[in-house]
Amino acid sequence: HTGAWRYPAAWPDANFNFLHIKRLIRKLEAGKFDAFFMADHLAVLNMPINALKRSHTVTSFEPFTLLSALAGATEHIGLIATGS
Repeated sequence: HTGAWRYPAAWPDANFNFLHIKRLIRKLEAGKFDAFFMADHLAVLNMPINALKRSHTVTSFEPFTLLSALAGATEHIGLIATGS
């Protein structure tokens, strides 16, 4: 969970590290998961600067671009995104 970014062994850039996400998708696929879902959201968060400094969701990939890139790294898992 990217909310655990303060944990010493966590990936602090998990929301925008493509190689990390690709490894995650491959683990899900190996574990026989049916699908990976990614929700679309506003690119610019409407938050006070002090809240942004503490947030774990300052940035992330746009779902359709990310899932298109991940499609080449998987064979059986479904890749699902919402579009707003």
